[in-house]
Amino acid sequence: TSNSAGAFTYTSSNSSVATISGNTVTIVGVGTTTITATQAANGSFVAGSVATTFTVNPAAVAPTAGAANPTLPSARVISLFSNVYTNRAVDTWRTSWSAATLTDTVIGGNNMKRYSNLNFVGVEFHSPGPQVNATAADSFHINVWTPNATTFRIKLVDFGAGGTFGGGDDREAEIIFSSDPADANLPNRYGNALTQGQWNTVSIPMSFFASNGLSTRANLSQLIFSAIPTGSSTVFVDNIFFSTGATL
Repeated sequence: TSNSAGAFTYTSSNSSVATISGNTVTIVGVGTTTITATQAANGSFVAGSVATTFTVNPAAVAPTAGAANPTLPSARVISLFSNVYTNRAVDTWRTSWSAATLTDTVIGGNNMKRYSNLNFVGVEFHSPGPQVNATAADSFHINVWTPNATTFRIKLVDFGAGGTFGGGDDREAEIIFSSDPADANLPNRYGNALTQGQWNTVSIPMSFFASNGLSTRANLSQLIFSAIPTGSSTVFVDNIFFSTGATL
C-alpha cells in the first residue's frame, strides 16, 4: 500500500514468462521473471519502486507413479491391460489408421501405454483375437493420466459374429468426458473433463454404453481413444478391463 497518489506502472523483466497489461500480470511460459512496480512522484512524495522475483515451473508431463492397483477378484474381470490380472490377447494397441504415437512405458514398475500427439487411436482384438464377450459384464474400467487433455472419449465397437467391421451387424458407442458447455447436454457425456496431472479412475456402466448405441457386446472387437486438443494431447492409460458384479 502507499499513501501517495502517484501513478503506478509495472514491468516484467522476462516477457516470455510473464506479460503485463495495465495492472494485470499474465503467465505465458516457464522460467524466471522479476515484476517491478514503480510509483511516480506526487506532491511531497518521491518516486519509488518495489520488485519481486518468481519462477514458473513446467507442469508435470508424466506421472511419477503408477495408478493404484485394482482390487476386484480376477474371476470377475476380463482384462485387456493390467499388471494385476491375466490379460486377454490384443491384436494391436495402435492400428495403422491411428493418428497418435504409442510408447510402451514403465513407471514405478508399472506398465502403461502412453499416447502422445493424440487425435484418435484404435485398439483391436478380433483378428486373430479372440473377440471379447462382455455380455455379462456390468462395467468398463480404465485409469487415465493426462497433462493437457481437456476432452477425452472412449468408444467401444462390436463387430458382430462375423468379426468384420462393416458387416452390417456392427454396434458402437462413444462416451465423452468434457467440461465444455457445448457438450453439457450430450446424451453420451458421462462426466466432466478428467483432472489433469493425476490418475483418474474411470468406471462406466455397460448400460450407459448400451443406451448410447452399443446394443450388443458379445463380439467386442475395437476400442478407440480420442482427445482434445486434437493432435497434441498426451494420455497414459492402465488397468483396462471389464468387470462383472462390482464397480470400483
